[in-house]
Amino acid sequence: MKFLFSDKKFLNTMLKLAAPIMLQNLIFSSLNLVDGVMIGQLGESAVAAVGIANQIFFLVSLLFFGIGSGSAIFAAQYWGRKDTERIQSVLGLSLLMSISGAVLFSLVAILLPVQVISIYSKDPTVISQGSVYLQIVAFSYVVTAITNSFAFVLRSTENVKLPLLTSVVALSLNTLMNYGLVLGNFGLPALGVKGAAIATIISRLIEVVLLLQIIYRRKLPVAAKLPDLLN
Repeated sequence: MKFLFSDKKFLNTMLKLAAPIMLQNLIFSSLNLVDGVMIGQLGESAVAAVGIANQIFFLVSLLFFGIGSGSAIFAAQYWGRKDTERIQSVLGLSLLMSISGAVLFSLVAILLPVQVISIYSKDPTVISQGSVYLQIVAFSYVVTAITNSFAFVLRSTENVKLPLLTSVVALSLNTLMNYGLVLGNFGLPALGVKGAAIATIISRLIEVVLLLQIIYRRKLPVAAKLPDLLN
């Protein structure tokens, strides 16, 4: 342990890899929290509704984190051997598991939003607003599954800056769109809770499109074709 902390080269390498990952994870968690902050101006019921709905996303994110962490371990080992084919196979399995889980959570949230929110609250107003938010934001789960799968494996190939960049863009867009769609600024309609959910979906979509566009344009190690993902 003493050797590790006295090795400046090791410390510099660790910081270059760890700092962006920690920041990106913080931003990932903060994106949905922005909804709660903006909704705070609409009253206690709206805050409670969004907070409860985001507890479902917390469960989804735990699933993504578990799958992503496992895939990252295998991908890092294959990256050490420069075995791109195996890395892409790991990515394919991660995508399959994450998307499957996301679809399951999405279906429950979309088809049974009232029942889900009712587990946490019996307040009719909270249930009504929470159901509206959950039913819309659930469409972002699959998109987030794709983003996370690529991000975890990408970081295993020592590319930690790209996932951070796309997360910063997503957080910035979500904040601006929340300000517009929740409160009715920038000439946009004030949609309240519904606006927060729409802002989240749009920012998540832009995040994954930007991430994939850069990955495939630069032909990074995770730029796999469909047959490679299914291998």
